[in-house]
Amino acid sequence: MSGLIVPSVMDQEYIGLLQGKSPSILVKSAASTLLKLFIQIQPLCLFLDGDGEGALDKSSLELLSYLIEVAPKRCPNMCIFLLSRDQVPLPPSSAAHQDIRSVRLQSLPIDETEQHIKTMLGIVDKGTDIHRTLVNTVYEKTGGCPLFAERIVNWALAKSLLAYDSDVDCIVLRPPETHSWNEAEEFDMSGLLPSDLIDCVLQAFDSLDQKLWDTLRIACCLGPSFDPEEYQALDRNMGFMSRIKELEAKHGVFERTTTGKYRWKQQILFLSIQSIILTDEKQEIHESILRTFGAYDDNADPALLARHSAHAGNFEEAVSLYVEAGTRAEEKFHFGEAENFFAQAIESQKHIGATSSGGGGGSTAIKKSLIPKIKRGDCLRELAIYDESEKLLTECLYAVRDSESNDEVLQVLAALATLKQATSCYSEARALYQDALSIARATEGSHSNIWLARHISRFGEILRKSGEFKAAEKMHREALQLRLKAKREGKCTDLELAVSYTQLGCTNFSLQKYEEASDQHRLALEIRVRTLDFESPLCSESLNYCGECLNAMGRGYAGIPFCVHAVNIRRKAFGPNHPAYAHALSVLAKCFRSVGRSCDAIRLMEECNEICEIAFAAHHANLIPNFIAYGDALQSVGRHADALTAFEKAASIHVHNFRENQNRRQLEKIKASIEEVKEQSAKRKSTVRRRTLPYRAASMSMADDSSSEDEWPETSASDRDLGRLRSNSLKHLGPACQRDGYSVIPSIDVDSDATPVIVCTDVGRHFNDDSNLVLLRGMTEAKLLQPLAVVVNLYPQVDRACMARGALDSLGLGDVPVGIGGVAGWCGNDDLAVYETCYARNCTCIEHRGVDLMARSLKSAPNLSVKILCIANLSDVAQLLRDKPDLCVDKVKEIVMTGSLQPLEMDADHIVPDFSAGSKDGPCDEEAAIFVYQRCQELNIPTFTVTNHVAKSVVLTYPDICQSAHFVATGALNRLKEEMKKSGIQNGKEPFYIDLHSAMAMLTCADSYRPLRFSWKMKEVRGIQHSVAGLSAAETAIIDLPALEEELKILYRLGFQSALPIQARKRKRSSDRLKEMAATAHSE
Repeated sequence: MSGLIVPSVMDQEYIGLLQGKSPSILVKSAASTLLKLFIQIQPLCLFLDGDGEGALDKSSLELLSYLIEVAPKRCPNMCIFLLSRDQVPLPPSSAAHQDIRSVRLQSLPIDETEQHIKTMLGIVDKGTDIHRTLVNTVYEKTGGCPLFAERIVNWALAKSLLAYDSDVDCIVLRPPETHSWNEAEEFDMSGLLPSDLIDCVLQAFDSLDQKLWDTLRIACCLGPSFDPEEYQALDRNMGFMSRIKELEAKHGVFERTTTGKYRWKQQILFLSIQSIILTDEKQEIHESILRTFGAYDDNADPALLARHSAHAGNFEEAVSLYVEAGTRAEEKFHFGEAENFFAQAIESQKHIGATSSGGGGGSTAIKKSLIPKIKRGDCLRELAIYDESEKLLTECLYAVRDSESNDEVLQVLAALATLKQATSCYSEARALYQDALSIARATEGSHSNIWLARHISRFGEILRKSGEFKAAEKMHREALQLRLKAKREGKCTDLELAVSYTQLGCTNFSLQKYEEASDQHRLALEIRVRTLDFESPLCSESLNYCGECLNAMGRGYAGIPFCVHAVNIRRKAFGPNHPAYAHALSVLAKCFRSVGRSCDAIRLMEECNEICEIAFAAHHANLIPNFIAYGDALQSVGRHADALTAFEKAASIHVHNFRENQNRRQLEKIKASIEEVKEQSAKRKSTVRRRTLPYRAASMSMADDSSSEDEWPETSASDRDLGRLRSNSLKHLGPACQRDGYSVIPSIDVDSDATPVIVCTDVGRHFNDDSNLVLLRGMTEAKLLQPLAVVVNLYPQVDRACMARGALDSLGLGDVPVGIGGVAGWCGNDDLAVYETCYARNCTCIEHRGVDLMARSLKSAPNLSVKILCIANLSDVAQLLRDKPDLCVDKVKEIVMTGSLQPLEMDADHIVPDFSAGSKDGPCDEEAAIFVYQRCQELNIPTFTVTNHVAKSVVLTYPDICQSAHFVATGALNRLKEEMKKSGIQNGKEPFYIDLHSAMAMLTCADSYRPLRFSWKMKEVRGIQHSVAGLSAAETAIIDLPALEEELKILYRLGFQSALPIQARKRKRSSDRLKEMAATAHSE
């Protein structure tokens, strides 16, 4: 097996891929991913390619170093080859490996050169020799270089200069035709061959047109590879790209990469042309490129212009452009790319020292030197490369200690203080920024309010991190007032205000003012969503903090959608190994624990800790909240020893970072948790159990010894209160993700008009299936339904359950348990793959027996209160009726199904399902359907059947219901585009209507809604009414179709708005309109 595993990239391109990630973390992540592939296909050979300059690039070196460390254990049957002109710096760990060989290519001696020529001519085994004159001539020309020898021999063959001489029985170098062999004795044979390798390479292009030669020179100045899109200005000026294409097609000079770039097909040609371009000529070419950009492209990339400016010798301009490029990259959170640009600016600055010094220009020279250094130090801090950042910023501090410019001193002090904060050296950070803030206040008259507010808020953040919350709040309120003042003057953007709201919200959260903190984070979120792309890192920051506040207020179920979106956005923006992603995981874990899913919380916290322990130092203060959250989750599932270890780690790190009475509240919480877990552990050890518990409940501290394994435990009054309030205090209920081995069932609010419902679905079969869960969320918000459980069937039912779990989490239904149903009639013949989503979650709390989950949901409910909605195969409902008929009789109010019935005959004593229309939703288990209808009639359980005739009259398109940035909405729209392509529908030309059969069935489940918008026919069987809506195409069964369509749109919209209540006014308008329409329908 062979293939291009990793594209070769230049150093600058590699760093540009980081987008805020630490390079070392990214390389480890990439290497781990590669090893997963390599393990499966070993033995294999891996070739690391060099760059255009003949050396290994930074990405290859870092990848090589990590592979040498881990590959011997994980992938021993792998051989790594690499070529480099320079000595390859291997990692220290390589010294322990005996199987690393360094092969140095040296010049061949004359006898091996002769053998090499024979091999090339194919005469090794033919007994033919090579004339000694030819061997000596080639050896003198090449100096024993095998590649050069190969070039010369091929060149001589092409020129017909080699021939077999039968008289001497050897291959000879033949002179030109104008000379005889005897005359050749005096002929200079060495003059027939190129004098060096460059001549050999370039002679093939002797007849090239001058314009094409000029194009080769320009392309050589662009580097080993270049992007044609970046050099469109050259094409408009001189037809550059058309000539490149000609050189590619006719002469084989260039080739296109998978990313669309051009690169030199042979690096030797690139190096040969590079060697004949004089320095002055090279500068002139770069100046010409810059003039072309100035005339034809006003929006050229500053990094591109900076590179050409440096090569043109205009280093001052290069510094300015590199700083501009770095600043732009910083604003996009591409800190790796930005750091590289600032490093290039520093390098360019070294070349202008002589021109910027003397004559009163000393201060200017210092300023020019410090700007890129300070900014590079900030980027290194963001990349968690703390040692290098500190070294650079300390150099800057020494450079400005005698400076008369307060601004320079202020910038350096602020940057160094922020670095100390990042490394949890809070005392040093506080002292440094206190000096910086004193300078800022002394010079505020020469700066704007925004400038001063930024310095005040940065100092406030240091105070907050060091545990001085009151002082931090004072700073952040002052900064907010300055920004509001600037806003009134038209000098402050909304995004700048969002910074103050975020920082003040975090401070109030630390002060346990959760309501106020939530309001401030919501203000910041509204601004950022309105101003930025929803998937920007700043939006994810606000989403994360909003979820954290909701969880702290006891509404973890409402915080889950915010956190799920934050996790997905940060993973996409920063990668799976960045601390920002880890923080989002920790907040989501807390929300999961609050709704009874501590197993999921533990898994997320373990991933979070793994990331942070690599990114941060061993005693970094940012690890404290993670260990606290991890300990809480472990304690809630009875893992007291592990919880104690986590709390003790948190305590140790706290003592390492904070002085006495500093951040006291956090330490008090840790100590209280330690005492509590010790007490629980001691109590558990002393408890004498009357009998051995089943394994599933072995770790529970509150197991019901009196219940048998065939029964489901009763739900106590305290559990019902917990389910209704969704409290985040489940610490004392045993495993928070399970109660006595099972998921916690949401309790029923008996005072509500909402109908309790268990949903059976096969979500993931069709590209609009998850819209049914959005409707479920909207009807829950509108107080029409109370979901108790969702059971997912149809193979692959596990994948479908994971998708349903993730969708429910993102929709604010994280406390609704999910169970796995059966294969639902699948016989292995149909392709029933689940479409991919970014929110599918492999959750440990998904119950493996969906029928058991349905039974327990019924058992916890009042008699005749629950409806079962089946918008999938009926096999699980049939199993429930077989296993628990008495429970169904007592608890089930009605079973609502999609399907069809045979005509209701007046004299018939029963109803029968109709399968004549077939099923477009996958395999239909006819036996199960017949059994469900028959058994319901025998047990006197009412049924309500919704046919597809009801849905056909309702017209809704995807844009009608997916007007949201929610991932379910954006995912549905993306799948819609793919479906439209498959169907041959031009995007935007024709509407794409939604199949609403399942949606109509869900609407009829609501007792308070059904009589307002639906009519139906009934058949009485044994005194029980069995109903059907839309028995024929002529009976749509809908009352006031326009009103139903509008209400359906509102319910979908409300589903998204209530899951992510970013704009409260829109959500209220939707709710008010729904109530208004319901009131009108009641009055009519």
